Amino acid sequence: METSHSIIVISGLDGSGKSTQSRIIADRLNRSGIKAVTLWNRWEPKASYPFINLAKRYLSSSRKISEGNYRGFTDAKRQSMRSSWKKSLWQLTVWSEYLIEVLWRLHPYGKDTIVLFDRYYYDTMIDMAINFSYEPERLEELLNHRLIRLYPKPKATIFIDVKPEIGIARKKDGTPLEYLVDRRRYYTKMAEIVQAPVIDGNASIEDVATELWRIVSGVLGKTGDR
Repeated sequence: METSHSIIVISGLDGSGKSTQSRIIADRLNRSGIKAVTLWNRWEPKASYPFINLAKRYLSSSRKISEGNYRGFTDAKRQSMRSSWKKSLWQLTVWSEYLIEVLWRLHPYGKDTIVLFDRYYYDTMIDMAINFSYEPERLEELLNHRLIRLYPKPKATIFIDVKPEIGIARKKDGTPLEYLVDRRRYYTKMAEIVQAPVIDGNASIEDVATELWRIVSGVLGKTGDR
C-alpha cells in the first residue's frame, strides 16, 4: 500500500542489534535536522491472544510438552498446522490484526517524519513459515498473500545478520540457540527475495552504524520507494 509515511525497516535475528541501530540512526537523523522516530513494530496478539493462549495450553497438555521445550513445542505446532484451512485462517487472523497495529502505530506521525521500524511483517512471516514447516524457498508464497499488499510500503528494508552464538550472548534472556539457528537461513532468504541489503551485525556497533547510515542516507537522497 502506498503511504505518505517515509518508512525504513530494520530487520534481522534477535540479538543482531536492530533496536540499538534504529536508535542510533534516528538520533543522527534528528541531529541532521530530519525528524525521525523509532517504532518497535513486532506483531503483538491482542484480540487473538485468548485463542492463542488456549491453543498453547492445549498443545502443552495433549502432547505433554512444555513451551520451554523449544524443539518439542515447535514440532507440536507444526503438527497442529498441517491442514491448509488452519494455515489460511492463521494468516487471515495474523495479517488482519497486525495491519491494524501497524496503522495505529503510524497514525501520530506525519509525512515529514522518517519512521524507523524495528521489525516488520518479515519477522512475523519467518515465524509463520517455521510453524507451517515451510522451507525458506516458500517465503515468497507468504509474501504474496493478498493482505500483505495493504501494508505500508517501506522506502527501504535493511537486514542485519549475526551469528546465532553472538545473538544469544547479546540477548541473555533464555532464548534457545536453536531458535536463532532455525531462523537465520530464513532471514538470509528473505533478504534475497526482497532484494534488501544485508549488514554484518557481527562487527562493532560503530562499524554497523556507519554502514547502516551509508545505506539510509543514500536512500533518503533518492526519490521513490524501493
